[in-house]
Amino acid sequence: MSDIGNYPAPVDPLLLGARSFPLTQKVRKAREAQERAQLPARHFFQYQIKIMSTKHSKNDDYKFSKDSSATQFNLTVNGSQLDIYCCEPNEEVIAQYRRGAAKFALYENNGLVYFLSKFGDNGWMEAPFHAAMNPPHLTGVPVDYVEGIHHFGLSVTLRDISSDATYGARLVTLSKAMTARLVAVAKMQSAVPITRQDYESRIQGTFSRYTASQMARMAVVRCRGGEDEPAANEPMMREATGEYEPEQRAVVREFAHFTLLTGHQCIQRAEMVEPPAREFIRRLIEDAQLTGWTELVLEGKKYPVHMTIEGNNLTCRLCLPCLAGQKPRTAVLMAVALDAAKGQDCWRAMHEAAGGLTATTASQPPSQPWIAAMPMDNGGQGGQVLDYLEMMQWVADFERCLAFAFALWMVGK
Repeated sequence: MSDIGNYPAPVDPLLLGARSFPLTQKVRKAREAQERAQLPARHFFQYQIKIMSTKHSKNDDYKFSKDSSATQFNLTVNGSQLDIYCCEPNEEVIAQYRRGAAKFALYENNGLVYFLSKFGDNGWMEAPFHAAMNPPHLTGVPVDYVEGIHHFGLSVTLRDISSDATYGARLVTLSKAMTARLVAVAKMQSAVPITRQDYESRIQGTFSRYTASQMARMAVVRCRGGEDEPAANEPMMREATGEYEPEQRAVVREFAHFTLLTGHQCIQRAEMVEPPAREFIRRLIEDAQLTGWTELVLEGKKYPVHMTIEGNNLTCRLCLPCLAGQKPRTAVLMAVALDAAKGQDCWRAMHEAAGGLTATTASQPPSQPWIAAMPMDNGGQGGQVLDYLEMMQWVADFERCLAFAFALWMVGK
């Protein structure tokens, strides 16, 4: 019996969670014949193949280009699997996939997760995933998984895009943080059914805006793979040991947010910030690297912004819109610390700049990553009170977006 069950019969894989390209009639017929022949042995996810080609022309029928590749990720009750599809890869490309350093990242957008992978010198590749697209008997996570103890073992197979011949395979581990996030996402997705049409539409919307490398920079968690070729009797999930502990660079997922003037405090979480907002602010951070200055354009108004980065800390001055011949005037001074222990001096500097008008205490810095903001100039002397009041309606959102954008920017450095 087919693993697909009552799921709709697969169509051209290029149209299922992929950047779509037209196929020649000959190639299309050959692929459809191959899919029909292999249907009983492969489940629905096996057809979500994406072809990447930098030489694609909109005026020509797309042909598989040599060394092009695509990835397909799935997580089921049986474990996690990554299939890499290549078209006539050379020996160097194969070696990179089989023995090169493995890097992974998770990008989340519009209810879907994109599993990003990079092997050796090969570029980033993305594979969309939604747990509810799996057949019911496969939906879920391995029953023996214990959070905080187990890593997922990721089975990676390198295949030929046309013949499905195997070039090689390897087993790598994912970090505890990435494993835990995959489990959490799979559980959330399993509780929210999604149609294939909606699934494809969301993927195409994301692919139209971001490349794989951009997604990797906006990822919520990243890690390097563990050791290659583990012992044959080693379980797919195992307790962390020094020998197999992967290097991990996870983005900060939560900040304590302080308004120094009033002492108000709240918690900001990564899921509160949409990826496009993070990317928008991240570009401002990039723009400010040369001179320290950049410009936030919002609803036709231009707000000068100055940023200074020292280690894991960012200090930002958000200014009122400049009038003719006027120097920028700081409306809100804010700072972000990714590491509380390394942000104590920055916390004290914020209080010194506030001139003793804070409800918080300089000698009692937060014990977790934090955001701090202090109103400075309300625009009264310059006749910009209305500009200031308008800014107060959205500045807290800007502070939150700035924090998570900075966290992502630091990971991508």
